[in-house]
Amino acid sequence: MSGHARKEHEIPPGLLRQRRNLLLACLAIVVVNLGEFKFTQLNLIGLVAEIENPDVVKKTLGLLWFYALLRYWQYFYDSELGLRHRWYAHVSVSIQKVIDKSNYDVRGGTVYNSVGYSGSAGFHLKTPDSSSELSRPEFRITAHQAISIYVCAINRFVINSPLATDYLLPFLIAGSAGVYVFFF
Repeated sequence: MSGHARKEHEIPPGLLRQRRNLLLACLAIVVVNLGEFKFTQLNLIGLVAEIENPDVVKKTLGLLWFYALLRYWQYFYDSELGLRHRWYAHVSVSIQKVIDKSNYDVRGGTVYNSVGYSGSAGFHLKTPDSSSELSRPEFRITAHQAISIYVCAINRFVINSPLATDYLLPFLIAGSAGVYVFFF
């Protein structure tokens, strides 16, 4: 980049290319399957080849889809997106809202980013250092509060930020296209 820091939500160029390829492969699979195309010949640079088994085209598209999905996963995994930290940031905001509504006495400005389940005792808040679970009764929360925390976090993650649509939606689309590859 030209000396400027990358924006927090900017997609790395390699990941962007792989996402485009994955979405194109998915689109090709869906169009070929829903359109019920019958391929009988292939014409490349003036060379004509007869296709004896039209299912070969669908299987080839399946291989292309798998390759594109693998490449997207590799770039997604390799990129420094920090999605886990961003998710915990959304959960932390939701937890803070529950703490504010419940008038918990949070000494020292402790930041909580997760909810733990403690069996019959119910749910409790956890700090970023997952080994320090809180066991004091005043930090226990109800199941309704725990569910509320995650519903609000999912809402913030999906609706209020481009993270889900930019990075995770291609996996859902690829999964849908994979159904055509393996079951139709």
